[in-house]
Amino acid sequence: MSNVKNSLASLYEKKLTSILETINSECNDYRSVLENSGFTVTCDEHPAKYEAAQNLMAAKGNVVLEVSQLLRGGKTFSVIVKDGDHERTMRLFTGRLDEAIAFADAAQYLVK
Repeated sequence: MSNVKNSLASLYEKKLTSILETINSECNDYRSVLENSGFTVTCDEHPAKYEAAQNLMAAKGNVVLEVSQLLRGGKTFSVIVKDGDHERTMRLFTGRLDEAIAFADAAQYLVK
């Protein structure tokens, strides 16, 4: 029984390692695209959201684009608009980074 348990643990570890490597690779790609688009990017590898493996916070002016990469696969995008003491968050229903950047840029012009 312990052989089965050890082999399953080994398979799980290999799968989790490959998932985390993929997430890190995507994170680096997203970071470079966001920085080239004029955002200041920070990465949180221990996010508060239990289902996320990493969060990228890309700030430009009063707008923050949050990219959450999920352990189960996929990603979510949110745009956070800060206006004085108020903050509003809008979750985007897209899976594409270029569309999320366009939403964040449009929100920046609306805030001005």
